[in-house]
Amino acid sequence: MVILQQGFGLFAGALNDLTDASVSPRTLRSLIKALDPLVQRSAEVAPQNGLGCPPSLSISHLRARHAGSLIFVDLTATVPGSITVAQATVLEEKIQYNLKKSRKEITEVRVTFRPEELS
Repeated sequence: MVILQQGFGLFAGALNDLTDASVSPRTLRSLIKALDPLVQRSAEVAPQNGLGCPPSLSISHLRARHAGSLIFVDLTATVPGSITVAQATVLEEKIQYNLKKSRKEITEVRVTFRPEELS
């Protein structure tokens, strides 16, 4: 009976590695936490820094999935409509850096930028 349980456990683990599966809620929370330094949470808008980053950012639709031992991340970042392509590029690089620094298994980060709704 023990051999059957061990065999089933190994099979289930191998099946998860071979198929695309969503990451655990704990991993998803750690990815959100890794992005916290980039997200403007206060009502105050900080001035732009020397790197040309936009003053405010919000992250939505964060999805991450396993493909074998690797993790692929997709997210949508809402930014002011007035940012330049250069600023968006810097911001994308910062998002990728923070996520890859937090989890070494992350191999690809896909960021979609959306402008803030105008009032």
